[in-house]
Amino acid sequence: MGCARTATAKFFRTRAASGSRPGKGRDGCPSSRITSSICRNRWTGSCRAPPRGSTSSTAVTRSRPGAGRAVATVSRLASLLRDGRFVVTAELSSSNSADPDATWRRAEVLRGSVDAINCTDNTGAHVHMSSLAASHLLVEKGLEPVMQLTVRDRNRLALQADLLGAAALGIHNILLMSGDDVTAGDHPEARRIYDIDSMQLVEVAAAMRDRGTYLSGRKLEQAPAFFIGAVENPFAPPLEFRPLRLQKKVQ
Repeated sequence: MGCARTATAKFFRTRAASGSRPGKGRDGCPSSRITSSICRNRWTGSCRAPPRGSTSSTAVTRSRPGAGRAVATVSRLASLLRDGRFVVTAELSSSNSADPDATWRRAEVLRGSVDAINCTDNTGAHVHMSSLAASHLLVEKGLEPVMQLTVRDRNRLALQADLLGAAALGIHNILLMSGDDVTAGDHPEARRIYDIDSMQLVEVAAAMRDRGTYLSGRKLEQAPAFFIGAVENPFAPPLEFRPLRLQKKVQ
C-alpha cells in the first residue's frame, strides 16, 4: 500500500507493476498497469485501542479515471502500519451458521486484543460463510476486518464484482490468495477455477484502486480505496520460484 512504510509479512506497498500482467495470454484481455497511491487514512472502528497521540485525519480523495472520485481509505490497519507500529491480527474461525450472531460472538472474543480480524474464504477448501458476508458483519459491529479472497473458486468477473462489493460495504482491507486445493476439502470433485493467479489479482485490485478501471479497461464510476495484502509460503514447491512470486506481489 502507499501508506505502509514498514516491511510487513502480509501487507505491501504497490508501485509500478512488473512481471506477470492480468490477462496476459488469457483470451487477449488487456492488462492494467499499477501506479502508486497516496495515503489517505483515518481512524475507524477498532479491534484494539488506538495508540496514544493518534488523530483522525481528514478524508482525502483525488480524481480517478472514472467519472466519480475514489472513496477515501478508512483502514485503521493501514494507519498503524504507516506509523510503524507493531500490528496484531487474528483469524476468525469460519462460521457454518446462517445466524449472524454466531459470527458476532466469535469476533467479540477478539475485540480489544487485536488490530484487525481476518475473515477466511472457504479455508481448507471447506464450505463456510463467505468472507465478504463475514467481513460486513464485523463492520456492522465496529470491528476492523481483513477480507480474504482466493482465485480458486472465481473467475475474473466474479473476483472484480466481489472486490467492488466489498468496498461498497465498507470493507477496505483485502488479502488476496491462491486458496487451498480442493482436494484438501470436503468437495474434492469441485472444479478449480484459477482464471487468474494471485499475483494477477493483486494487480487487478490495485488497478481498480489506482486507475479506476476494471481489468478490461472499462472505467469505474467511483474507484475503491483498498489496503491490499498478499501472502507467500517460502516452503512450498517449487522453492526456486517463491522469491520471484513474492517480488511480483510487492511490485
